Amino acid sequence: MSKPNDARRVSPGRWIVALLVAGAVQTGGAHARGDEPVRLSVSDALSRAVSAHPELDAQAAEIEAREGEARQAGLWSNPSIELEADEIGGDRGGLGDGETTVFLRQTIPFGGDRSRARNAGLAATRVAQQTLRQRRLDLLARTATAFVEADAAQDRAEVRQELLDLAREAADAISARVEAGRASPIENNRARVLLETARSAATRARLEANAATGELAAILGAPGLEASLGHPQPLFGFNFSEETPQGAIEANARLAVQQAEIARRAAVLRAERAGAIPDVTVGAGMRRFGASDETAYLASIEIPIPVFDRNQGNIAAAAARETVSLLEADALRRELMREFALNYGRWRRAGEHYESLRTQILPASREAYEASREAYREGELDLLNLLDVQREYFDSRIALIDARSRFAASAIDLDLVTGGRRLVALLEGAPMEDIQ
Repeated sequence: MSKPNDARRVSPGRWIVALLVAGAVQTGGAHARGDEPVRLSVSDALSRAVSAHPELDAQAAEIEAREGEARQAGLWSNPSIELEADEIGGDRGGLGDGETTVFLRQTIPFGGDRSRARNAGLAATRVAQQTLRQRRLDLLARTATAFVEADAAQDRAEVRQELLDLAREAADAISARVEAGRASPIENNRARVLLETARSAATRARLEANAATGELAAILGAPGLEASLGHPQPLFGFNFSEETPQGAIEANARLAVQQAEIARRAAVLRAERAGAIPDVTVGAGMRRFGASDETAYLASIEIPIPVFDRNQGNIAAAAARETVSLLEADALRRELMREFALNYGRWRRAGEHYESLRTQILPASREAYEASREAYREGELDLLNLLDVQREYFDSRIALIDARSRFAASAIDLDLVTGGRRLVALLEGAPMEDIQ
């Protein structure tokens, strides 16, 4: 689907404060190209956004932390060594006449609580990994949405500037006619109103474009760099016609995080139940009797008696939290079903409106504008009426830009709900036929 006035996209007004694709500017290369800014595609923007984003780096570090905790949870406690000297000094004699005992103790986990604690830690790692995937997809969606809005804002600013230039020329022409006595001063006032209206709209559009491109630059982490926005054309290739609500939401990243959380809480419950089985501490040692120079060997075993503390409180808490996670997953599925229905309907309506503007309304408005210009040249239409038709034509162009932006944004939102597969394919530079 082509956009109107694509030739204007290479004008100086299209250069945005955004990002140069990593490695795109080589020493001496910019001079060879005449300092022309690099063209930034939506795939380039997505790649740059996820390549070194602090939010993703922080979550990756969290995964490392969870892995470390899982390793630690699976370790046995360290053995202890005890050295005891009795009956030394005083009336008993010197150090050599006392009793010296060396004892080595080790706690042996029973019930598999260490392995289950490690499994709970690994389950927490998987939650962090799914959270990283979710945040990555959220970042892709934010970047694509910001790209679409910046692209649309730049187009709106260009169209408004073009209309301002035409309104200024028309105002000058009418002023000349009024001064020559060939037109009423009323026409001059109307032309000035149209000019000021066009100037105000152009100023507002330029400020909105600056804000939109600034937001994109902030997401990309590259303020002060210049690039030219390419078409967000692949976003219009997103096709959701074959999606079923149930199948779509099962791929959702938030649901994947919740499912990983269910598995983690189940693992914690198993670990708490294993913790109810007391660990056994065994020991072995040697005692030397200094007075007789004799040696004896010692052994011990210590088993806690689970009379009062059977870890019942932690088990109950873990079981309740597992139930909470299951209920939260059910609630999330219902919310995702609602979001899918809402976004799917929005995507369909936005697509139909965009196609109607692109194929019906804008061509008809363009024909009316061209016919009015011809009638004006033939003297069959006055300039102010021509300006009214001209304004309607430019309003149709603005409406098409807005509809295009809403269509692309709705596709992004719907893809995020259904798992972000198309955004990931776009990030990886997949062919258009694969981004469906």
